[in-house]
Parts: sequence; C-alpha cells; structure tokens
Amino acid sequence: MRPRYAHDHESGLAPWMFATVELGFRSLFGGHTAVSRTPEQCRHFHVGAAGPSCQLLATLLGDERFPVDRAVCEACCTSFEPTTTDLNPVVASLAFDASDRRLQEARGTEAQQDRLAQLRERAERQIPLADADEEAVATPVAGQHRWTLEELVRRYPLSHLEASTETESPRVERDLAATSEPTKPHRTIREWAVGVTTAPRRVPTLAESLESLARAGWQQPHLFIEGEVELPSWAGQLSRTQRNPPTGAWPNFVLALHELLLRQPSADAYAIVQDDAVFPDGPIRSLLEATFWRHGHCDRQGRAAISLYCREADQAECEGWGRFPEHWRYGAVAIVLSPAAARQFVHSQMASDYGEAENPLRLYFIDEILGRWLHAHRVPLWRPTPSVVEHIGDVSTLWEHSRAVSDRRATRSLWGMRGDEPEQHRDS
Repeated sequence: MRPRYAHDHESGLAPWMFATVELGFRSLFGGHTAVSRTPEQCRHFHVGAAGPSCQLLATLLGDERFPVDRAVCEACCTSFEPTTTDLNPVVASLAFDASDRRLQEARGTEAQQDRLAQLRERAERQIPLADADEEAVATPVAGQHRWTLEELVRRYPLSHLEASTETESPRVERDLAATSEPTKPHRTIREWAVGVTTAPRRVPTLAESLESLARAGWQQPHLFIEGEVELPSWAGQLSRTQRNPPTGAWPNFVLALHELLLRQPSADAYAIVQDDAVFPDGPIRSLLEATFWRHGHCDRQGRAAISLYCREADQAECEGWGRFPEHWRYGAVAIVLSPAAARQFVHSQMASDYGEAENPLRLYFIDEILGRWLHAHRVPLWRPTPSVVEHIGDVSTLWEHSRAVSDRRATRSLWGMRGDEPEQHRDS
C-alpha cells in the first residue's frame, strides 16, 4: 500500500488535499477540528516579492525558499504545527513529492541524493495511507441524523450465523456452533462500567468524543488520563484516574479495565473507549441493551466481546451484527467485554507480558494484542456492519507519526449516514 502523492504543479496540493480545501479547511479528517492558527501566525510562513513560501520545506529540501500557494498553508494550519522531525500530513505530502521528483531527476551531489532519499522515506511514513478504492478523507454529513431506536434495530439485526464465506475453517464453525447453544442463559445488559482512555494530542478530540458518548447514552464515563490533558470545563465533574508519568497505551488499557472491574464488580458490560471515537447521534446504549448479551452471544463460559468500530475491510456482506471469524487486528477504538471475558483477560499472562517495560509493543497495538488473546482463547468477537463509531484521531503523543486513515478508519460508518439511506450490501 502506497501513499497518494500525485502532485498538482499549479497549486502544490496533492489530490487528497483538494478535498480538505473544498471542505473549508476544517480538518484533514472529516471536519472535526477548527483552524488552530492562520498562516500569518505560522513561524514557517514567509511572504516576499515572489509570493508566499514555506521555510520549513525549504530547510528540509536544502533550498533558500520553497514557494507554496496560500491554500496549502491554510490546509496545513488545520493540522498540528509541524517541525523538522514531526511532519503533519500536508507538509509530509509536499516533502515526499518534491524529494521524489528530485531523486527521479538525479539532481545534486551524492550526499544531496542521500539526504533526499532519507527525507522521502521519512515523509512517506507520515502521510495518511489510502487504499486504491478508498477516499483519503472522510466527508462529513451536513447535519448529523438523529437515529431512533427503531431505526437502529432495523439497521442492526442480529445475523447470528453469517454466510458460509465467513465460516471457512472447521474451527470457526465449531466455535459458532458452541456459541449458538449455551448451556445456560446469559443476562442482558443493565449496568454499564465505561472508561475513556485519553492522552495529549496535537489536535484534541476528547471533547467531541465525550459529547458524542453522552448523546449515545453514557453521560458519566470514568476518565483514564495519561499525562497532562486539558479537559473541557464541563468534563471537570467526571470521575478520573491520572497517570503521570504516562504508562503507555497498552498498560493504560489493561489498568483501566482492571479498575472498572474493581469499581463496579456487578456491571453487566465493561466498555473501554478511546478519546478519538465518535458515536452517532442516537440511543446506541439502548440498542446494545436490546441486543446483548442474549441469543447465544457468549460462549459456555459467559465470555464475549463487541467492537463498536469496524473498518470497511472487516465488515460483513450484510448489515447487522456478526461474529468476526479471524484474528482481530484493526480497531480497539470502542471495545465492550462481558464480565467473564473482562476478568479472565486482565488476569491473563498476555495482559501482563505486554506491559513489561522492555516490550516495544507496550505503547500501542492494543487492537493487535487484544485480538490475539480473543482469538487464542476462542472468545466470540461481534462486530457491526456498518461501523457504529468512527475513528477521528490524527496523532497521539503516545504513537507519534501514525495517521487515522485507511486501515484505522471505518470509511463506512453509521456516523456518516443519513436515516433515509437505504440498507446496502457490500460487494464481495
């Protein structure tokens, strides 16, 4: 998978940036963040007799000046302020394109060529990735639809045993059979324990995430804060746990779940939501309470998990809830665990092993590690088609240089749909 970097020589904008400009420079990722500065406030912006230029790009490329269109600068100002070591998506796209063209033209000395090659490689890592058939930015819907419970239940019927294409292996078929015939009924969800994990971000998303969570039915989540995070004034009344210095994303996830189990041992469902998850406007809590845990969602030990986020590549052919048949790898954006699954997981060897300081995965890859545990222990994981929540985050200080595009964007989610949109089937 390669970044989209085709260049328009008149404007200096790559194609995915045109979408940003057309949206009024609201955000690179769907209009979630207002412009944080103007070009005149940017220390890299200069205007001379030849027009505006970017000193940061000039420094990166070894030039005296790098001419840019003002529209490029305004698009850059909607993201976090870039530096020579941490490029935002706009600067990364332009740096990649300029260095790539110069390398193809074989310009400069061998030392200059090496410098350009290093810049191109670094810039490529910091450009949002997009599959060939995927839009690189999420287009916001003007005026979010307010979903009713009736609409949600109709859109998310329980597809208990899905098409044979999703039950290819004998193991999955045996697991599904065991899941569909529990030895005892499992109680429905009445009491929730909900935690929101958050860390400093260059482009804050916590306020929007908490607002959407409240509209979805959870007004009093517990905050698990890594480092110094500025809370919205109205969120000051929420209970919270502060970790300073930060422990890392994975330890924070495990500790958050363990603390929720101790705080609310009688809860029927334990949810961990990341601070860049956005819920659609509607009674999502009521939808889950009307659906889970029943109809054979849990295995014989009472274990089950739900991911409210699902990237398009992992969605099923038909809309509704379906069990994911493989190792879950993309998206711990909003995870719900049954009490039995939560307790077994926090006491597992895998949970503690990955928290060791020398393990490089301890800062991130929550979805990969959790998915590995669920798969190894054959815990049923249910996911929605389309995705219930959308992932809007850009960059976290816990995982610098990652971009919430492509594999970590849902692309097709309830957040971006209208109530009158017809139900669809994805092409196989």
